[in-house]
Amino acid sequence: MNNNNKVLRDLHLCDLNTGKKQGPMTGNIFIDKPWTPRFQKNEYSNIELSETLYKNYIKASEEHLDELAIYEVKTNQILTHRELRNKIDTAAAGFIDIGLNENSKVGSLMNNSIDDTVNFLACSKIGATCKLIDFTKTPEAMKHSVDETDLNTLIMDEDFLPLLPLINQKQLPVIVANTNKEFKEVNFTTFNSIYEKGKNKEIIPADYVDNKPTVMINSSGTTGTPKPIVHTDFSVNAAVQKMLYTDYHLGNGNVIMKMIPSQIGLGLITTMYTGLLSGTTVVLVAGVSPEELAFNMISFVKNFESFKKEYNLKEDALLSIFTAPAFVRALILSDAITDLSCIGTILAAGSKIAKKELDELTEIARKKGYKYPICNGYGQNEMAGAATLNTNAYNKNGSGGYPTIGTSIRIVKVLNVHPLIVDTKTTLGVNEEGLILEDSDSRFLEYEKMSEKTKESFITLEDGSTWFITNDLGHIDEEGFVQITGRLTRVATRNDFKIPLDDLEAKIKSIPTIEDCATIVTEFGGSLEPIAVFAVPINENIDIEAEIKNSNVLSFSEVPEYFITIDKLPYLGAGKINEQCLKKRFKQLEEENQLKLAHKKEM
Repeated sequence: MNNNNKVLRDLHLCDLNTGKKQGPMTGNIFIDKPWTPRFQKNEYSNIELSETLYKNYIKASEEHLDELAIYEVKTNQILTHRELRNKIDTAAAGFIDIGLNENSKVGSLMNNSIDDTVNFLACSKIGATCKLIDFTKTPEAMKHSVDETDLNTLIMDEDFLPLLPLINQKQLPVIVANTNKEFKEVNFTTFNSIYEKGKNKEIIPADYVDNKPTVMINSSGTTGTPKPIVHTDFSVNAAVQKMLYTDYHLGNGNVIMKMIPSQIGLGLITTMYTGLLSGTTVVLVAGVSPEELAFNMISFVKNFESFKKEYNLKEDALLSIFTAPAFVRALILSDAITDLSCIGTILAAGSKIAKKELDELTEIARKKGYKYPICNGYGQNEMAGAATLNTNAYNKNGSGGYPTIGTSIRIVKVLNVHPLIVDTKTTLGVNEEGLILEDSDSRFLEYEKMSEKTKESFITLEDGSTWFITNDLGHIDEEGFVQITGRLTRVATRNDFKIPLDDLEAKIKSIPTIEDCATIVTEFGGSLEPIAVFAVPINENIDIEAEIKNSNVLSFSEVPEYFITIDKLPYLGAGKINEQCLKKRFKQLEEENQLKLAHKKEM
């Protein structure tokens, strides 16, 4: 299903100068749309949606050429915008020299580096499509990602070379990034060689083309194989514009930290590209494990004041951190950090944080000098980022925030779950819970080579409008904040009793002796039933099964078949539970006939 960019360009929520509604309603339940006055127009807000990513960056960076554009923590390498532009132009000319062009597809396996940034925008300059491969997945999943696309070349960090025999069975040409080595292998070159090939060569930048694939990012893949999500210049630009109309501390000499890798929209679009277009210095933080990434984040924050002095940043420059909730917790709860006054925005994205925990984290952060709310956002990689956002001035803990500019939300009643049937005539009103549907100017083009999956992800209502099915349940309150209450695909049914798994897990987490938990389900008689809870106790002497049963927090219908103690739950890069990993562990225990004895077992 292709974007209709003309329709989407006309999808305005309001006149940004007056805050008044503009044009016909597009599924929103409030005529006055109370969130529209909250959009903040900044000096960097206006970007051309119908333009290439490269040309937008060139235009945006003109006023910041000698300011610090990017800093790579791992190597302490810095680039001004002038230097970054030169690298991008040189790499683009080098790509042309080795035969890449506007019809090429480039696979990228890199982790938060300057070469990663250069590659993304150099591909845009020549009009190539950049497919980002998720290095957090298994080698089999990476091989599938490579094999499913007609790639012309594969660019990968030197650190990932041991994976090459497993994932490059098509024998694609390889460009090794972030290395000073020379390689004698056939079809091997290095990013440094690409720079050499492109030196002193001028090429004409590719023109904008409607609905042309620009970049492929990944779905989280919590419940199955991750889907390659195809975005265009238009949808990526629109996603960035959503961030630029917030009151987050962007531009004006401020700094933004990029922790989430580029294969996830939060890392590539919401953080890196947003930072570059707003004139915000982008700090690249990498780590081979979540623990190392958290350590590097904490170390940088701890030394931020020294960083500002060393690189002559403004004395009042603030740091913004857009990352997964797990890293927000690590930052605020760290004993190594006693002063958070240098941070201007914390955006916890990727999964919901409950109001109670947000209240507690906010209180701790304030005691350490943080002056703003912790902002939780809500969105999908299919929308290239945020559909709703809490912001510094307009925040409601526990909500997903209010709709971003260019986004429309509709809540409809679910009549049947499997298969999905909704009331296509009626839009639910204030505080009426139902299925959340979205439309946005940042809507994706398609899932690569998955036409049926693409088609299934949209629904056409009786008025002829087409909406993306989020599979999330929720409502919009009186102030326009979207409240996420559960997930359609995480709703189990037992004896015709619907069990939102998010609610079930929240109840279990409310038990003081339980630190974390996750539920898996199995299909029985055409419906999904809760089969097992994996729970993390606060210490090894706790009997999980006894604690949950004796607490009486679960009704008879909610009680799963099995209680499995685990030391640590597996999380994906976006901060969501890796359900597939849990299901594999459950199957292993089942085959070993160890389910009743599955206490204190490691993943």
